[in-house]
Amino acid sequence: MKKDANKSPRAAELRRLAKERLKSDKQYRTLFDSAGDAIFIYDAKGRILAANTMAGKQYGYTKSELMSMTVGLLAIPEQRIHVKERLARMMKQGRLKFETMHQRKDGTLFPVEVNSLRITWNGRAAVMDICRDLTEQLKLTEELRREHDELRVIFDSNPTMIFFKDTKNRMIRINRAFAVAANMTQEAILGKTASELYPHQDEHYWENDKQVMVAGQPKTGIIEPLQTPDGIKWLQTDKVPYRDKNGRITGVIGFSLDVTERKKMEDALRESEQLFYTAFHAFPDAVALSSTKEGRFIEINTAFINTLGYTRDEIVGHTSVELNIWELPEERERMLQAFTRDNRVVNMETHMCRKSGVIFPVLFSAEFITIKGNPAILTVARDISVIKKFEENRERLNQELSRTNQDLETLIRIASHDLRSPLVNIQGFNQLLNKACDAIIRIMAGAALPDETRQALVASHEKAKKSMRFINAGVEKMNGLINALLHLSRLGRAPLVLQPLDMNDLLHAVMEAMAFQIRTAAAEITVDNLPGCRADAALVNQVFSNLLDNAVKYRDGARSLRVRVWGRQEDARAVYCVEDNGMGVAPEHQSKIWNLFYRPNPQEKGIGEGIGLPAVQRIVERHGGKVWMESELGKGSRFFLALPGVAKEEQP
Repeated sequence: MKKDANKSPRAAELRRLAKERLKSDKQYRTLFDSAGDAIFIYDAKGRILAANTMAGKQYGYTKSELMSMTVGLLAIPEQRIHVKERLARMMKQGRLKFETMHQRKDGTLFPVEVNSLRITWNGRAAVMDICRDLTEQLKLTEELRREHDELRVIFDSNPTMIFFKDTKNRMIRINRAFAVAANMTQEAILGKTASELYPHQDEHYWENDKQVMVAGQPKTGIIEPLQTPDGIKWLQTDKVPYRDKNGRITGVIGFSLDVTERKKMEDALRESEQLFYTAFHAFPDAVALSSTKEGRFIEINTAFINTLGYTRDEIVGHTSVELNIWELPEERERMLQAFTRDNRVVNMETHMCRKSGVIFPVLFSAEFITIKGNPAILTVARDISVIKKFEENRERLNQELSRTNQDLETLIRIASHDLRSPLVNIQGFNQLLNKACDAIIRIMAGAALPDETRQALVASHEKAKKSMRFINAGVEKMNGLINALLHLSRLGRAPLVLQPLDMNDLLHAVMEAMAFQIRTAAAEITVDNLPGCRADAALVNQVFSNLLDNAVKYRDGARSLRVRVWGRQEDARAVYCVEDNGMGVAPEHQSKIWNLFYRPNPQEKGIGEGIGLPAVQRIVERHGGKVWMESELGKGSRFFLALPGVAKEEQP
């Protein structure tokens, strides 16, 4: 009984210890599984013996998958050759810390920090690895590095000279602008005292520094000269106390800005203000400055006084309403509405009233401006009385010109009709004379005449026939001129039918109509792909017909005629060129070929009436275009014409 009594307390103690150990194991297991880093326990051969919950989450494996793996499989393939060496070194040293790259189950790589510790696990030597995912940490480190680099770039890119000085007047940090201003490198400046850098000027600067450090308050707007090898520069400096993390003042931070140019600008501004004052009063239009609140005149120029007829004292301090400057109140309201809507008025045509009561037309403009920080309204009134009279005269002359052109066209039609009647008579009687002469010759052939008489009659007949041929040629020439005049007069009367044109189709039609001429002349004509234009199809057809006809007429007999038609798009216009290898035009004739009835070689047979190129010019200019030529005698000519282009979406 005694033996059993002694045994019972021991058993109870063992049970208690077992319970406590079980409780302790549960606590350690809870800590193990709730750790924020992945934890692996593996034996000396790298076989994983245990892994916590975070290990599965971090690497993407189930716990059973991890327990069937070696720790080497966690490393990326190119790092696995180092696992055994690290394991041996760690088993020897007992502790190891390193950074490496691991691989998840899905193949993604991530950086880790590994803390390895040699432990005893279930009575055997083992290793515990705590693997911390460094992805976010590296991102944060990279972000901090980037921010540091950005701040450094901003610091060094700032045009303001920035410097940090300690309590011993030594330069501990400066930016690039400071080094450039000092004409030294940053390395040569750092660590030196300001007195070493500026031996003759530092005392005054250092006095300001000490005031800032003692008072602990910034000192701003310090403007002082700095003597440099390039002359005196003016600096504006702000200084603030430099404090450490505990708030203790350990130096001063300075921001110096070179304001030399600003001082020059201020001087120039004062000069420009004087120039503005001079220009303001010398300006030929009536100019005034008014308040934005009530519209009272603040300043006026001399032209304002001369234009309106008031004295300066009668104007300044008053409004346009009080002076009755506007002819009609509704015109002033119209101006105010436009000014309120657009914050400006530009060249509004209206009428104003002089002090004498005379009404006159003006172009009125107004704009908000700021003068020395104060808003104001600048107004300009230009007296356009003379311009209006000129426009009225121009309109009258245009109307007279239009009537004259109509009368001229009527005269041309009447004259052509009246001229054709005698031409028909001349041509008819010429034919009768021709027949009569032929009849005389036939009668003379059967008559007995002395040889001398017969020869005289034959000679007279030949002269008469020659004269009649001249008469007939003159009639045809006169008829051609009349037709040309009628054609030219009709060009200006017909309304334009503007439309997008496919110039490739148009040139094809022109060449078909001229096929006989082209074949007869044995000409080779090529047409490039042409851009479209917006024009009248019939008139543009006539333009290219005339240009190609000219190329055929003025070809060089010494070589085969070659003509090329090409074009290009130039912004809002299409430019075309008809290029030939014909006779060319001498420089002295090039400016005259556009004149009506002008021909470089009037004696040459088969040449037109000198109306083709003037017609081309008139048609192109009616379209708002331009025509010109380039030519070299004996080599050929290039005729250019520019017509309104079409947008890409409108291209036929």
